[in-house]
Amino acid sequence: MNHLKHRFDGTTTRKVLYYTALLNVFIVLLVFSIGNSTKTVFAQETKLPFIDDAHLGDLEETTGDKDDLQHAVESAPDGLPLKDYFQLGEFPSGQILNTAKVISHKNNVYDGSSLLLVNNSIRQLGAIWGNPDQDNYFDPTLFQTMSMWVYLGHSKSNFEQGDNSVGDIPTHVGDGMALVFQNDPRGVGAISTYKEDKGDEKIRLGTGEAMGVWGPNFNNKLYENGESFSTNDGITLKKKIASMAIQKSLALEFDTYPDNSANFIDLNNLGISFDMGKQGQHISLGYPANPEIYEPHLSGYDSNRSRKLYYRMVHNRNTTVDNQYLANGNWHHITIKWNPNTKRLYCFFDDRDKNKNIQHAQVTISSAIDLSVFDLKNSHKLRWGFTGSTGEFSENNLIVFESIPSFVNAELNMQIFDRSTGTIVGENLENSEGNSTFYPSANAGDTLDFTYDLNYQSGIKNWDKIVANINLSSEVEYLSSYVDYNDGDPVEEVKTNPMSGNKFTYHIGKSLTPSHNKATLHIITRVKPVSKTNFVSGQLARFEGDYLIKDGMSPQFRIASNALNMRVDPEQIDYQEMSQVPDDSLINCYVWNNKPNNDLSGVSLSVSVNGTSLPKQKLIKETSYYVPTKIAIPKSQLQEGTNTVVIKTEETDGRQTFTCTKTVFINVGGNVRISYRTHDVSFATINGTSGNKLVPRSGIWKVDVTDTRKRGSDWRVSAQASPLTNTKTGLRFNGKMVFVDKNNNRHLLNDQVEVGHAIKATDKSETWNLVDQWSNNQGIQLQTDNSVEEGDYQGQISWILVNSL
Repeated sequence: MNHLKHRFDGTTTRKVLYYTALLNVFIVLLVFSIGNSTKTVFAQETKLPFIDDAHLGDLEETTGDKDDLQHAVESAPDGLPLKDYFQLGEFPSGQILNTAKVISHKNNVYDGSSLLLVNNSIRQLGAIWGNPDQDNYFDPTLFQTMSMWVYLGHSKSNFEQGDNSVGDIPTHVGDGMALVFQNDPRGVGAISTYKEDKGDEKIRLGTGEAMGVWGPNFNNKLYENGESFSTNDGITLKKKIASMAIQKSLALEFDTYPDNSANFIDLNNLGISFDMGKQGQHISLGYPANPEIYEPHLSGYDSNRSRKLYYRMVHNRNTTVDNQYLANGNWHHITIKWNPNTKRLYCFFDDRDKNKNIQHAQVTISSAIDLSVFDLKNSHKLRWGFTGSTGEFSENNLIVFESIPSFVNAELNMQIFDRSTGTIVGENLENSEGNSTFYPSANAGDTLDFTYDLNYQSGIKNWDKIVANINLSSEVEYLSSYVDYNDGDPVEEVKTNPMSGNKFTYHIGKSLTPSHNKATLHIITRVKPVSKTNFVSGQLARFEGDYLIKDGMSPQFRIASNALNMRVDPEQIDYQEMSQVPDDSLINCYVWNNKPNNDLSGVSLSVSVNGTSLPKQKLIKETSYYVPTKIAIPKSQLQEGTNTVVIKTEETDGRQTFTCTKTVFINVGGNVRISYRTHDVSFATINGTSGNKLVPRSGIWKVDVTDTRKRGSDWRVSAQASPLTNTKTGLRFNGKMVFVDKNNNRHLLNDQVEVGHAIKATDKSETWNLVDQWSNNQGIQLQTDNSVEEGDYQGQISWILVNSL
């Protein structure tokens, strides 16, 4: 998308300032529907059993890989305590026991941290479900994000020897796990079951390929003497197997054992044919109770012209990824995102490396979801959890949860703002999606503000005891840091040294709640000198607190290598009145180049104030990145208002001339100014059929107002928006931008509307992010009036700053 880029850091003595910036809106039409069937069974609730990680040897199962289990537990990432937030799935009496259990696991964050063990031996079935009574549910009416780590066993095969040939399957593991969303009437007792066709009522559980969620394929009925089944029989067979699955459900399976046998002699009533045609281990999304995903087939003939019935599962190619090595002895990170406007679910698999750093997801699956499948009626609580099973082979299936969406749903957005140039720098890897936007390079000596915006979106719990653990690149040096809660209180300065090597650690002082939903951590750094252009990789930032662990990667950026470099300190000087101005205002000027011993003998220095040149000044011999030449700005050269000091260095080397220029503002009497720090602003993606809805802002919006005037001064900002038009067709968006005030009244932005106001509480310089004054459901929003044409839409917002007299 194309955006107009501005640097809004100028000042004025006029009463009204106009600033404009382009705004793009992305809208996609998405409609998808799949049918379902139902069955009603009820069950009771029960609690998850616990075991300490120091007593794994006490597990009764003896046929599993205990060494691998020990490895999985010892290498487990930090996770949330499970406590009573999950329930043990209840199985029909007389069946195998539910093998799911909690392993208490100490880590650096939570005393009560725990892992969920689903399976660890052969012929097992495990199921756990969120506990709605503890407010653990999935709400499809809200934006939801779930993040977790899964461990799917370890099988050494020629996969590990570098042979990834088609059809190669790691042996001796099975069968996998499934993330399930369901509204089955059985609730916590929902599980796939099968009744024998022997006239009795004996129930078998859906182990093996059914994973406890799909309809079990345990009837390889014999058809003799060339007998076949009719079309009507086929429909009946489909409905029957679908009725044995978890009803009113959606499942994302992580299948570690491809069941792809359809030979007459192999079919043994144990379910070994669901994955006919599949290649290797796979991930797939589907509706377990949909009859159309089960295809009945007959095997080839035996010597007596007899055949056996088997079922093949139809894996939608748009929501299935084959040839994965899931059981590789590593933890895999999964991010699930739900957009209630588009009714679309996204799964990002392996979007973190083994060191927890964000990477482009190795597998991405997205699909529109038919919510009618769940038959929620007037409810907004959808039960979710995991099922997992093993058959003749075992594997260790474990889960670590980083978030419970109904508890706390929050966003983390990161940005690097170059205070020396007034620009955003870096290329930001947008978490799991892998989208990126490139911004300019930084220069050695620049002051960089690493900002980490935490935004509480929804939930029924407070996000308490948040600890920031952030890696800073070795190419920058730490200067200071503070937290701005955007609540009118003074910022929270980090007074003790938060650095240990390159790691920043700090306990955020306030909790995030629905009513106090924002916190921005600023880490101020300076770019170190470089001898050549450097590429700085993104660094992990992790915020860990009660009910949520949120992480991301800082933007990656370049440090330009310049023949001549300069930095100044301070970059701005503020005086409340002329009587406070000293005879000379001192500015530290640091200059360096890439010559041996930093030879600056050929470098000239010139200074001007408000366009008037000062007498020539010389750099002292010792001037470097660390040692300054002090520049004196006489009081006689300054006037009321904003004074612009331009410092320029120049060096001629052969036929080349290198220059470096810095600008310092000296404000006398104070001023108020507005700056627009975000290049890309947008609204959430919406369904093209959505009408009369408010669409929230998406991503980072940064409109800063800085006031250096006296206490009691006030300012007001108004906004006005142009119509949005489709960038391809030119047609107007069927809706408009509106401003929602604190009383939830909507004001059309066709005309100027006041969107922000503040009064200074101190004589110190204060900066407000205008957007942070708005709650998530207020401020500038996008209102849709009716159905919308698919495409990108672009418009313009004008920001009008009015200062008091």
